[in-house]
Amino acid sequence: MSPSSSKPGRGCGCLAGVGVLVVAWLVTGGLALFETAREVTGTEAPPAPGPGPDPETLPEAWKANVGALREFSRAETPRRYRLTFGFIDYHGRTHRVSCLVDREAHAAERAGFGYEPDAVYAELNGELARLAEAEISARGLGAWFQIEFHGAGGHRWSWNLPGGMEAAARSRALAAIEEMKAWLENELPRHDDRIRAAIYKRRGLLVEGKTLSIDYERLIQEGTDPLSDCFEALRASGRGSNVRQLMGLLLAFYQELGYEIPPDEEEGRRTLGLRVPTDVLVSGRGDCDSKSVAFAAMWRRLPARLVFILVPGHALVGVEAPALPGEETVRVGNRTFVLCEVAGPAKIAPGAKSVSGSFEYVLVEPA
Repeated sequence: MSPSSSKPGRGCGCLAGVGVLVVAWLVTGGLALFETAREVTGTEAPPAPGPGPDPETLPEAWKANVGALREFSRAETPRRYRLTFGFIDYHGRTHRVSCLVDREAHAAERAGFGYEPDAVYAELNGELARLAEAEISARGLGAWFQIEFHGAGGHRWSWNLPGGMEAAARSRALAAIEEMKAWLENELPRHDDRIRAAIYKRRGLLVEGKTLSIDYERLIQEGTDPLSDCFEALRASGRGSNVRQLMGLLLAFYQELGYEIPPDEEEGRRTLGLRVPTDVLVSGRGDCDSKSVAFAAMWRRLPARLVFILVPGHALVGVEAPALPGEETVRVGNRTFVLCEVAGPAKIAPGAKSVSGSFEYVLVEPA
């Protein structure tokens, strides 16, 4: 069995109305709009001066039509990427921030997500072969029973008893062979499913039946540390902003990154069209679930919870922060989360986007 892939449908659509929370398995996607952030490689440049008013003087309400800079540049050294971003937050403040991403951490995060079919099948066949050989040995069949695994977990077997065996020994061997054949027919498929799921899990993917999906919870958790320097640079640019103000700052930052639907395959790895968090920042672009995962990975460094939300054809986040009248929210248990449309390229303020109908969510606790 070779599982098919389930990734966010291609296109992040608009949603209307406020719905009751219903958990359901759905998929995500990206907006049909496309705008690429400006990318420059070369000499590092120092960031421009930070924003104006101190956070305590800012109103809680968001400004309308704050505009955008959409600035992005990247300089490279053998050890790090130096990234510089320019954007305007939802209080109208201009931010220019510079931060570092470790190149080894970036490469490891990319390599740890997605799969190469041949490598998966080789690992699967190896684990199944070791399991089958143990069963053959336990039945005393030794070299009399041979099994070979091939393809995507397929197998072929044969047996050959030596001539001149005593009748009782031959009878016992034939009974053991029948037991082994029954094990292959009845027990092996369950081991195949278990081993296959574990292999994909190690690659950041989940298997449900014959469908592959993205393990968003793992990617969010593992993406926090590699983005720590960029998070600290953004928080410093906000000059001690409270949780609500940081929500508006981070949302504007991610919305102004370029919008781009990643390919389903990169460098031979099938990724179901997702960019890992470091890749979103290093490339300066991503689609709705890629940006939402990166936002959530950063947000874990704050004491407030977050929900990563999947709705049909789209992904967004909900932030546990004070909501003003008229702002769209969802409730999970007894907690209220302000909805944030992370995808961009449109600048949509926190609480201005709603969800309706059924959705799936991942509750993200602070790191």
